[in-house]
Amino acid sequence: MTPRLRHWPRLLAAAALLGAGSPAPASGSHEVRSPGTPAPPARLALAGQQPGVPAPGSNERLRALRALAARGDPEAQYELGFIHEAGLGVDADPAAALDWYRKAAGAGHAPAQNNLGALHARGLGVAADLAEAVRWYRLAAAQGYAAAEYNLGLAHAHGLGVKPDERAAATWYRRAAEQGYAPAELNLGQAHAGGRGVERDAAEAARWYRRAAERGLAQAQVNLANLHMLGRGVARSFAEARAWYLLAAEQGDAQAQYNLGVIYGKGQGVAIDYVEAGMWLTLAGESGHEGAAALVETLRPLLSDDQLGALDRRVGDWRARPH
Repeated sequence: MTPRLRHWPRLLAAAALLGAGSPAPASGSHEVRSPGTPAPPARLALAGQQPGVPAPGSNERLRALRALAARGDPEAQYELGFIHEAGLGVDADPAAALDWYRKAAGAGHAPAQNNLGALHARGLGVAADLAEAVRWYRLAAAQGYAAAEYNLGLAHAHGLGVKPDERAAATWYRRAAEQGYAPAELNLGQAHAGGRGVERDAAEAARWYRRAAERGLAQAQVNLANLHMLGRGVARSFAEARAWYLLAAEQGDAQAQYNLGVIYGKGQGVAIDYVEAGMWLTLAGESGHEGAAALVETLRPLLSDDQLGALDRRVGDWRARPH
């Protein structure tokens, strides 16, 4: 350790390591609060992946879909709604998406019912109406559609169109989570972590976080890493925590990048490496983490020219890689 760096670990001593996990709206918790992301229609997901299948939004495909939709095909109507909502090959048009979703939803198409509810919840193409959103979510959830079950969980957790009811929220999260819906797995884990609507149980929280983390959900990866850092519900393991933080950091999660910077700066389960710490803190600062930017400002003047060069190269290499 160079003499200039001797006192920098003291600055890290007060650094808060654990965090909410993701800059996505979380209202102070680890929950995902945005309406469930509309799942791509099966046809849309396959389009362009099979020989001879026109790409989503291509003129040829749009003509074919409109012909099917005009004959009352709910899957075609749903796909047209998705295309107009996402702006795939056409200008994004929430009102047109609403119209196509409504046609498919009226025929009992569960994904369309869910997406129609999400448009009502967000006020896209129609005046915001949370009660109407819930009505459509219920129709889709009655068919076992996981995204709608998740959205009902959010509605009950936060009083969005219904009275707040943590027990009902946990029930809906569980139904979606048992189908492998990662945001619901995350939120059910958070419910167990906080004892909201279910018994407080750190091991159960870790189990659901792990399921969502293994599906690649960065926020769940950070939450699981936090538990490993603390030894709550899982064995305490800095190595395991670092591995999960790294997976989330590679997705651009600011809190995970910050936590890695602190780990390398403090030498928690690894040799102290101020260049590696500086790299992750720099990236976290660029991702919007205010605490990281402040730490980088204190670190850079303490590094040697060789260390600064190495730090900048690592940051540049990371930026150049596909993520």
